[in-house]
Amino acid sequence: QARKDLDQAIKIDPQYAQAFGMRANFWTVAHKPEQALADSETAIRLDPNLPIGYFTHGSASSNLGQFDRAIADYSKTLSMRPNLGVDIYGLRGRAYYRKGDYDHAIADYSEMLKLEPNNVGMLLNRGDALRSKGELARAGDDYSAAIKLAPGNSGGWKGRGFIRLANQ
Repeated sequence: QARKDLDQAIKIDPQYAQAFGMRANFWTVAHKPEQALADSETAIRLDPNLPIGYFTHGSASSNLGQFDRAIADYSKTLSMRPNLGVDIYGLRGRAYYRKGDYDHAIADYSEMLKLEPNNVGMLLNRGDALRSKGELARAGDDYSAAIKLAPGNSGGWKGRGFIRLANQ
């Protein structure tokens, strides 16, 4: 129904950039990155100052494996709306991680953790990036912190177990 409503809004006003941005977000959630990319590009063309256009373009680009583009889009969104940092740092960090740029991923995950120090997902993500970089002690610290915050989450246990196994 959300898509139908957004389709109707666009039909009524084909210059409504926000509606294209919101529909791009719908396509992202629906796992249709090509459609999300097309709608976000339209949103940006119609209003180059619309943060949701860059945000959804970043998500679509990341889902399509276009990590440099996603990083640029997330950075643009962050410069336009610094208050979105909580979301953007995690997403941009994930794009850096998937690109293999662990230093930048760690930096973004750390920024996110400054804003939300008890974010278990970001602790696990940073632990994974640190582990991929070979910084096993720091990774183990993040996994242990995640275990302390959420002992029922298997990610911390799995990560810390890997660290202990690697260190024998």
